[in-house]
Amino acid sequence: MALGAFGGGLGSMHPLSVLEQTDKHLAAASREASAAQEEADSLAARREALRAEEAEALGALARLRLAEMTEAETLIGALDAASARLGEQLRARAEEMGAARNAVAAAREALKAAETRRDAEAAALRSADAEEAQALAATAAKASEDSEQKRLDEAAEAAARVAQHAAQKAEFARRDLDEKGRPYRDDPLFAYLWDRGYGTARYEASAPVRFMDGWVARLAGYEAARRSFALLSDLPGHLAAHAERMGKAADEAAGAARAHRRRLAGLPETPEAAAAELDAAEDAVLAAQSALHEAEEKLAALAAGDDDATQDAARALERALAQKPLRALRDEAARTPTR
Repeated sequence: MALGAFGGGLGSMHPLSVLEQTDKHLAAASREASAAQEEADSLAARREALRAEEAEALGALARLRLAEMTEAETLIGALDAASARLGEQLRARAEEMGAARNAVAAAREALKAAETRRDAEAAALRSADAEEAQALAATAAKASEDSEQKRLDEAAEAAARVAQHAAQKAEFARRDLDEKGRPYRDDPLFAYLWDRGYGTARYEASAPVRFMDGWVARLAGYEAARRSFALLSDLPGHLAAHAERMGKAADEAAGAARAHRRRLAGLPETPEAAAAELDAAEDAVLAAQSALHEAEEKLAALAAGDDDATQDAARALERALAQKPLRALRDEAARTPTR
């Protein structure tokens, strides 16, 4: 009966009207579904925000409790099991803080001692330098009349001129390689054969490649160019090595002249001992500064609560607080004098 009536109602309507009504119902249902989804999303977001606020509040309460325990060095009484564990952790942390403070104090004392020694060595070196300068000045006339001193000074001057000339020649050869070697490097055929080592013992290739490389080399006149470029390339290295040897010889000659002049003045031949003592004292100061910085960083981390023990204690207390009823937390907060 109902089916017949329903069918009869549809039958009396135009098909387009049926589609329009259906579209309207679907649109309305879609709007209702969207509104419901938006409301659900809003509720979910609000729920997550409240959970975040709760976690933040619990974390703040845990940090507050932990600070009170640390400052008072006693347990608060609530959360007995967690507080007992925290007490052990805080006592261990207090011991570590004391050790860190002692380490900082010891490092400061070590740095002060190292700086005192460094200053003493510097003063001793300045005094020694002044005495040596005075002694050398007093024997200047004697040195100018000493034949051996004259010979050593002349040898040192000659060696210095040779070393300077050798350094200039090495620099000229390097510039020649940069300027005159550019056409060789820019020639693709020459660069190809040079990179493969053609014409030298390091050249390796199969028979067909060797044949083609030989044809290219003859066509480009490679062999003569290779010898010229090889000489141009090798010369800077040889001259640089020669300049280094001449520089060392000049240093030795100058050192011999200085040593003889010091002997004439009644001074030890090498004044490096006092300078070495100062260098060692400087190294000791740097090491003490590094040790103090490390000790201060450790103490600062402990004081800020960034150490693992404090972080573990805060998380344990936070978990314990999360298990308490909200009313109990409010009551405890109301009884807490801290703002």
